This record gives sequence, structure tokens and C-alpha cells, in this order.
Amino acid sequence: MNKIEIINFSINYYDKALELWKKSEGIGLSSSDDIDDLEINIQHNQEYSFLALINEEVIGTILAGHDYRRGYIYHFVVDKNYRKQGIGKLLLEKSLTKLKNKGINKCHIAVYKDNMEAKYIWEKVGFKLRN
Repeated sequence: MNKIEIINFSINYYDKALELWKKSEGIGLSSSDDIDDLEINIQHNQEYSFLALINEEVIGTILAGHDYRRGYIYHFVVDKNYRKQGIGKLLLEKSLTKLKNKGINKCHIAVYKDNMEAKYIWEKVGFKLRN
């Protein structure tokens, strides 16, 4: 099995991350996901945002940041072919630990209301559903 590498999100992997987001169900993209806007976001939140790589291929992402009170998670996804191997757990734990070290103890994620799989996963790891 190839080694999974978790690195800080780098804009150098933008095209590969975008490709993963586009092919993943439940990921909503907008104009704020273009390379220029995302680069600004990453500059401010790089210590909370990560990529999972195998042989330089992006197989998972988590973008996170905070407003000094609450954390926010965006584009948290693992490629279908690599799910149920603990990759998502690694990404989430790394991001939440960094946020907690900054004093951020509450975190939000937006999930489409019809994305039952994501709702189940988030509740399983301790998040509470808010309508």
C-alpha cells in the first residue's frame, strides 16, 4: 500500500483539489473557490487546512478557518476509492487540534440537507445538527 501523506494545504495542488471537489457528491463550489480567492483564504488559514496525498495525488482535503470565536470547515472530502481507511479522521483531527490549540472550541460545517451520509458521519463524530 502506498504511504498517505498529510500536508498543509498548498495552492500548488489547487487543480488536483478542484478535480476531487468536482467529482465528489455533496461539495458545493462557488466563485470563492477560484484560485485567487482560495489562495487568499489559504494564506490566512493554512495552519488549519490540509491535503491527503498518495504519490502526489490529492485524495482528501479539509479547508478550515475561524473568526476567533468559532471554527468553520469547508470542502472536507476523501476520494471514494480511499474512504473507510481513516484518512478523513486524520484530516479532521489535525484540523480540529490546530483550531483547539488556537483557543477555538466550537466548530461549524455546512451540509446540504439531503446529504444523509454526511449528516450521519458528522453526528457520529460528535457534531450536533442545526437546521
